[in-house]
Order: sequence, then C-alpha cells, then structure tokens
Amino acid sequence: MYTRMEKSLSLVFEEIHNSRPDVVSSAPGRISIIGEHTDYNQGYVLPAAINLGNYGPGCFIFWQEKKSKSCLNSKHYY
Repeated sequence: MYTRMEKSLSLVFEEIHNSRPDVVSSAPGRISIIGEHTDYNQGYVLPAAINLGNYGPGCFIFWQEKKSKSCLNSKHYY
C-alpha cells in the first residue's frame, strides 16, 4: 500500500520516464546528536529518529551488455 508521497512520486516518475516505477522505496530519517563515527571506537552515540525521510521510485533497466543502469532525477530540489 503506497502512501500519499509514494503515489505522488510515482506520478512524477511516469511524467519523466513514460513508464511506471517497478519499485518505490522509503527510508526513515535520523540524526546523530553526538557520536558521529565514534561508535566503532567504543565511543558514545546518541542517534534519534525524526519525522522526515527519503523516498525514491525506480525501475530496472538491463542493457545488451548485461550491465544495469541507474539514473537519479530531482524535481523541485531544495
């Protein structure tokens, strides 16, 4: 089941690529209040979840050389 954001991104993807996305993925947002790159040195860390995230539609394209290709487009990038 797609969220409103994922549906909106699917429509934008269709405008750009003239096809529907094969997948729409999302990742929750987080911040590191303290501890950037210290966790693997036995340092303290304090990550926290935030109410923002990343969403991205995509499709699979295979070329004759059996290499895959990825493209990144941005609409209204701030």
